Amino acid sequence: MTKRILTALCLFVLLLGLSLPPAAPASAASWTGYVSTDAVNVRSAPNTSASIIDVLPFGTAITIVGAVSGENAGAGSTWYQTISGWYVYAAYISESPQQAPLDGNHGGRWIDIDVSNQTATAYEGNTAVFTAGVTTGRPGTPTPIGTFYIFSRVYNETMVSTTPGDEYYLENVYFTQYFAGGGYALHYNYWQPDYVFGSIPTSHGCVGLRYGAAAFFWDFADYGTPVVVHY
Repeated sequence: MTKRILTALCLFVLLLGLSLPPAAPASAASWTGYVSTDAVNVRSAPNTSASIIDVLPFGTAITIVGAVSGENAGAGSTWYQTISGWYVYAAYISESPQQAPLDGNHGGRWIDIDVSNQTATAYEGNTAVFTAGVTTGRPGTPTPIGTFYIFSRVYNETMVSTTPGDEYYLENVYFTQYFAGGGYALHYNYWQPDYVFGSIPTSHGCVGLRYGAAAFFWDFADYGTPVVVHY
């Protein structure tokens, strides 16, 4: 009977170990990397067919504990293992924070989001044509820093969150323009008071605007319009 119990216990421990992420190398010298592309997938194994565990936006800091050889996803076969035991493609991780260039060389219309001053400015080349106060991501849910491109536009949207302690149901959110993976967008914000626009970051990471400003950027931009977010 004792032998059977020990066998069952060993089997349970083995199955439990298989369900956990791979252990990060204990002796590896860790370092901090930064996501250098629009968004990077964190995967369960060093290949693009492995399960996606998380999606990290541009500029996210991530602790790297080692490098492994995996699938060549177009820029070599090196993948980094994170401190959690998961994997990110090395080509999308830099060793220092990156900030988008502010030279205006975007070949036409582009949008500048200044997180420090809480403003959004529409540019035609190097010429500013419109500026509005915004409310960007609050501490804990910051707006990602970098150069992005509008990839989805929704004229009238209902935004919903079921996260415990942070639930909301917002109808008639007009002029939503998504520019980064993870739900980051410019859009009309009617639920915050006037005084936060141009002064206080209050959002979950989006760039909130008053109705008139949101309507302007909706007419100004289109699919592929660059959005440069910086401090």
